[in-house]
Amino acid sequence: MTRRGRIAGATCLLVSTVGFLLLSGERLAHAEAAGAFPNLEPWPEALALGGIPVALGEGVEAVLENPTGMLTNGGNAIAFSHASLFTGGLVKHQTFAVCYARKDEQISWKNGTIYQGGGEVSSAIGIGVTNLSADLPGSDSYGELQFSLAYARRAPLGMRAGFRVRGLQSRTTVDEMGGGGGYAFDFGLEDRMLGCRVGFVANAVTSEIRWDRSMNGPIPRRFAISFERNAGHGLTALAGIEMRYSAQPKRVTFAARWLFPGTPLALQAGPSLLSGDGESHVEISAGTTIRVGSLAAEYGMRTGPSGLGEIHRFGIRVALP
Repeated sequence: MTRRGRIAGATCLLVSTVGFLLLSGERLAHAEAAGAFPNLEPWPEALALGGIPVALGEGVEAVLENPTGMLTNGGNAIAFSHASLFTGGLVKHQTFAVCYARKDEQISWKNGTIYQGGGEVSSAIGIGVTNLSADLPGSDSYGELQFSLAYARRAPLGMRAGFRVRGLQSRTTVDEMGGGGGYAFDFGLEDRMLGCRVGFVANAVTSEIRWDRSMNGPIPRRFAISFERNAGHGLTALAGIEMRYSAQPKRVTFAARWLFPGTPLALQAGPSLLSGDGESHVEISAGTTIRVGSLAAEYGMRTGPSGLGEIHRFGIRVALP
């Protein structure tokens, strides 16, 4: 791609990001948390990297993150994870995703023979399901089931674009609220700028949660932008900003991923600074990934709010033919 085309692509990414912030800033400033569509990192690596992959996911795991990541290290795959949140497993969260990636046909000529094989991933589609259950004080409980359909493809000028539609069904015994439901539409972009991989994802459209016996509440909005740069020797540096419910930064994260040369082992770690309600605190996250053939096993953890304990997540990912 020409230098002019690359600059144009980067400009499109910046304009799209700024445009979304300007259009949604007022709503973000006045939105309230409805207790639904929880902002939980859906995979162990996302948790270990402080949430940065939410805007820069890869492969099948991007089905529940920025959908454009399905085009990075893309291929047919399936993934599952289980998380235990806080002391005594107060909250449990399971995620499942499957991805199908379409590669462009690539034809080459060598030594008088024509070879035909897969090229770069040009588009991908994925389906995801998440389930959350919580034991609340007393005999109350909360349960939530989300279904996701994601699609991504390479756009002109080298950019990548994707979207995800999510539907939610929930039920709680709190105040006899009964069941509720809603939906959200997520929009993602990805490009390369100044040697960095840059990703942006946002809840572009959300509905209200319509409860059986209670006032409706808005589904919380959020958006995130992340940067990734290869530092060499198996080390990748990452940084990201995530904003929730208001037009000011709520989470700033710096993290690193280190792939041990010549081994199937990778480590991830990074601190996050959270701010909200006039208070700020630091959370520490870490994790590891082991890849053997088509199978990858992952673990991630992060310190939780004061007095509630840690969040732990285990997962597996399998590459399919």
